[in-house]
Amino acid sequence: ILTRNGAYQLRLEHRKGSLEPGKDADFCVLDRDPFTVPKEDLHRIQVRETWTDGILRYQRSETSKTSN
Repeated sequence: ILTRNGAYQLRLEHRKGSLEPGKDADFCVLDRDPFTVPKEDLHRIQVRETWTDGILRYQRSETSKTSN
């Protein structure tokens, strides 16, 4: 997974680094915004989905949810 600057440094900005049509989509979906969660609770954030190359690789099942 590359950010825009990392992709640029590796000369992969045409394929990676941002979510745009035609680029590889590598990202995860979290259950909460890590920028608004108190730092003491960051470890409780759960991954809902993980996508690489535009393909859903992981999806958290409803039965695997835990209480925070």
